[in-house]
Amino acid sequence: MTIRELINLGVLKLNSCNIKNSKNEARLLMCHILKFTYSDLFLKMENNIDEDYIKNYLSLISKRCEGVPLQQITKIQEFMGLKLKVNSKVLIPRRETEELVEQVLKRIKNNFKVLDLCAGSGAIGIAIARLSNASVICVDISKEALLVAEENTIINGVSEKVRLLQSDMFENINEEFDIIVSNPPYIKTHDINNLEKEVKAHEPLIALDGGMDGLKYYGLIVNEAFKHLKREGLLALEIGFDQGEEIKHIFENSGYYKDIIILKDLSGKDRILMAQKKEAEE
Repeated sequence: MTIRELINLGVLKLNSCNIKNSKNEARLLMCHILKFTYSDLFLKMENNIDEDYIKNYLSLISKRCEGVPLQQITKIQEFMGLKLKVNSKVLIPRRETEELVEQVLKRIKNNFKVLDLCAGSGAIGIAIARLSNASVICVDISKEALLVAEENTIINGVSEKVRLLQSDMFENINEEFDIIVSNPPYIKTHDINNLEKEVKAHEPLIALDGGMDGLKYYGLIVNEAFKHLKREGLLALEIGFDQGEEIKHIFENSGYYKDIIILKDLSGKDRILMAQKKEAEE
């Protein structure tokens, strides 16, 4: 059997399981098995493939049909041009979160100190450290998530710029920051069961569940972040597409912030809240 023939078989099996982008996923799984780049794959499509590779490949196709996310099978997700390790202990970084990082990078100045709260794999903090001269502390309640983040700091060459801290939100934080950035859990508890199977069954619930109204962690952040921001410090948060006005209202009512804005993502949905710390005399 050639590589092309095996990929075609993989596509048929993925199609039968209603997997979107089946052709691309079948190719990516083959690249993973053979340790090929995408370019290598196209150059060697007519090569015969060994029986052991065939078995391994079909095993991964079966896992994908069972709903295991592609990124958890390959254990890699690209984010802001960086390669990040992921597993079932961390949320798989999404494109929308890249837009949050892009907005933060626009506002970073020399020697800024940044807190990545609810860091998970460390995607946000590592990207900021890699693409700016900021120093970063990545905080998460999960020890398992921080082990993934630690490996990602090494993979991406930022272990000297990123410090990892286990903490339940701000509990163990006693420093001030120029920017606090976070992608906290914001899915309503009763909406968890409506998520795609590969999300609700294979990604950590702790990184998804934002409480009954989806706003649990924003309520904590609005009061605590203020205490840990430097003068004129910036808060940047990812939010649910239907939460913009409600979260903005929470921040306005707190009296702690000014210049509160909601930014839309590339699909035109509310996705980012940005706010600046208001000083006592203002």
